[in-house]
Amino acid sequence: MFNRFALGAAFLVSAFFATGNPAQAETADWSGFYLGAHAGGIAAKEHWKWNQAGLYAASAGETHDPSVNGLIAGGQAGYLHQWGPWVAGVELSATTGHLKDKSNSTSTPGVVHKTTIDWFATAAAKFGYAREDYLFYGLAGYAGTDIHTSTGQPGVSEFFEEVWQSGFLLGAGVDYKLSKHIVLGAQYNYMHIPERDRTGTGQFEIGGSTGVAESISTGADYHIATLRMSWQF
Repeated sequence: MFNRFALGAAFLVSAFFATGNPAQAETADWSGFYLGAHAGGIAAKEHWKWNQAGLYAASAGETHDPSVNGLIAGGQAGYLHQWGPWVAGVELSATTGHLKDKSNSTSTPGVVHKTTIDWFATAAAKFGYAREDYLFYGLAGYAGTDIHTSTGQPGVSEFFEEVWQSGFLLGAGVDYKLSKHIVLGAQYNYMHIPERDRTGTGQFEIGGSTGVAESISTGADYHIATLRMSWQF
């Protein structure tokens, strides 16, 4: 893990100094609106905790930590304003991936846990430093995600809930101005989604409630890396 962060930091530092002497080259204009698309990968770690025993958990305090990894794609829009080499603004993004995990319970035979992440969105403040045709920046703000969770005995009964969960985003990236309007970039984001209770009763496949109360707390941590292309107006 440390080696990966060290390599990433070395890349950003080398890219910064590779831009040359700022006194000898004009810094690009980053002010204005932009609209674009991104694609990349996500490594998500879900955190489940049962608040009480039920049909699908042997005891309160039982946990389940599925990994949900895959490819993603989406779009971003934002506005930047520049003061000398300093740049600040806001960015909105929406990303989809239809990511899934399915695993058997380790405590209750015949029970299967499923997680699906359909999409997530962010709204963040953006602050950076421009040098020649490069913009090095950081992000911080809101993150929200659509998480489906289900646990049950296939063909018999299931407890299912889909809720929107909110958290925060921290990120960093570098953009390169290929032309007056075309911007290429790479970005890394960390999203933390605090735990939220999901309560209700399971449902039989043939219809009707199991009559047994279920209560599960779920949260998540996302690590997201994307390549981006934007059009600056």
